[in-house]
Amino acid sequence: MLQKQWFALGKDSKDDMATHIAKIRDLAHRLTVLGDQIPDSMIVTKVLMMLSTQYQQFVTADQWGSASEDQRTLTNLTSRLTMKETRINLQQENSVLTAEKTTD
Repeated sequence: MLQKQWFALGKDSKDDMATHIAKIRDLAHRLTVLGDQIPDSMIVTKVLMMLSTQYQQFVTADQWGSASEDQRTLTNLTSRLTMKETRINLQQENSVLTAEKTTD
C-alpha cells in the first residue's frame, strides 16, 4: 500500500514546497521502516520529477543543474526550492499588483 502511495504521490496545490518535500520524506521513512530502503538520492529524484514547469530552469541550469555533485543533497534541494518558490510567489504578486495598477 505504501509503495502504491510512493508512486502515485503528487504535489497538493495547497502545499508549499517545504510541506510537499516533508510529505515525501515521511513516506520514504515509513517505507524504510517496513524494509524498503529509500535513499536520499531517490527522494531528490522524486522531488525533481514532480516539479511544475515553473521550476524547469531551476532543474536544468539555474541553481540545481549547475550545482556540483556533492552539493546535490536533499537538504540543499529543499533550501533552494523554497527560495525559488519565494521568488516565484513574489513575481506573481508583482504581476498582480502591476495589472491592478494598469486597470485603475
